[in-house]
Amino acid sequence: MPSKSPTLTIFRDRDDPGAYTWSPFVVKLEARLRFSHLPYTTQAGTPSASPKGKLPYVRIEESDGQSSLLSDSALITKSLIKSGTITDLNAGLSPAQAATDLAIRALLEDKLYFLNAHERWITNFYTMRDIGPLSTIPYLPRLIIGQIVYSKTIRTLHGQGTGRYSPAEIAALRLETWTVLDGMVGEGWVLGGEGPTDVDACLFGFLVSSLTASANPETKAIIQGLPNLMGYAERVHEEYFSDYKKWE
Repeated sequence: MPSKSPTLTIFRDRDDPGAYTWSPFVVKLEARLRFSHLPYTTQAGTPSASPKGKLPYVRIEESDGQSSLLSDSALITKSLIKSGTITDLNAGLSPAQAATDLAIRALLEDKLYFLNAHERWITNFYTMRDIGPLSTIPYLPRLIIGQIVYSKTIRTLHGQGTGRYSPAEIAALRLETWTVLDGMVGEGWVLGGEGPTDVDACLFGFLVSSLTASANPETKAIIQGLPNLMGYAERVHEEYFSDYKKWE
């Protein structure tokens, strides 16, 4: 571990210090840094300023004055591990445990993400446009940008497959996924070890962003009815995010 850690700034989807954001990937990255006890600050960012055109991204300022921008929560984590800035939480996992960790993350990021996107950007589009991520844009440009995002989301979900399901089928898939996750979480961490692994940061990110956002009422109701997941979110919040405003 370097004698002096770099200074990190996370660029998020909103400038609201002390509060969670609606982005599961932002919360995931913040949780991952807190699991490694690495301090950071937050600022509002824009996709146009991100190296990969998406949020979150980070600015890393080294003690020698050099700085760099990185985006994509997984790639940021890998880079910080490689540099020795944070510990590799998965280093001690067996091959089977590592596969389970990766599989659950894929379930969240490659399946549940798109189910959530449908609920947020299609079913509750106006909430996303006028209260959520686009709310800081002036009204007239927001109408235009909102329509662009809506159309792009329709195309993405159709190509990915989620958009080909009926609303009832999407709701059933959403409930099935969260119920399976609830069955995996006990009194401790997802894999049952003494400390968190990468999947814990990912699960917490999806849980808290869903509990915080007002654009996914169906998902929020599902989670609130699953005691294991709610207990898990409460424990991680109290241990690592007690300085943040809690969901209602």
